[in-house]
Amino acid sequence: MAIAPDGTLWCSTNERDDLGNDLPPDYVTRVREGSFFGWPWYYIGGNEDPHHRGERPDLKDKVALPDVLIEAHSASLGMTVYDGSQFPADYRGNIFAAEHGSWNRSKRTGYKVIRVIMKNGVPTGEYEDFATGFVINDSAVWGRPVGVTVERPAHFRGRQRHDLARRQCRPAGADPVTIPRLGVRGIHTRNSQRRRRVAVGTGAAFRL
Repeated sequence: MAIAPDGTLWCSTNERDDLGNDLPPDYVTRVREGSFFGWPWYYIGGNEDPHHRGERPDLKDKVALPDVLIEAHSASLGMTVYDGSQFPADYRGNIFAAEHGSWNRSKRTGYKVIRVIMKNGVPTGEYEDFATGFVINDSAVWGRPVGVTVERPAHFRGRQRHDLARRQCRPAGADPVTIPRLGVRGIHTRNSQRRRRVAVGTGAAFRL
């Protein structure tokens, strides 16, 4: 969850399993007082979970629709509202969310950090990839993002499961930090002008 500068409460939701490759979508959304998003009886509006068929018909018309739907099984986890000034101006006030990645989908999805696009403080319903490159192939990955945060000065950080690596992003053109050579991988961020080679491993970090 995260609170925007205007006081709006947001949440990033890793939805349920066992409904197939493409259902239900994960989501990032504003949370208003009294909001009910269906768990466990419904998902994404009045779509009934077959595991709870007929249990709570009284709730079907009370389920709120999330603002931004994300591909099913992306495992959307930690999020933050960007309030820094190092990235382009149109990034300010946008949501960044860590997609931990699928474990039971036939084709992998997630394993990235996304940017949820806002316009005048309101989500457009769209998102785009911000940091990718964690997937080696359909059977192996080297990173599973779990959280993001903005530090002071306003650098952008991402964390992986078990703190295996820490990544720090800076605007394009900034020099990378010196880090132990614990292994080398390529990672791509939308805000960088070119793909950089970075070392990863326990306690390792990089800047873009």
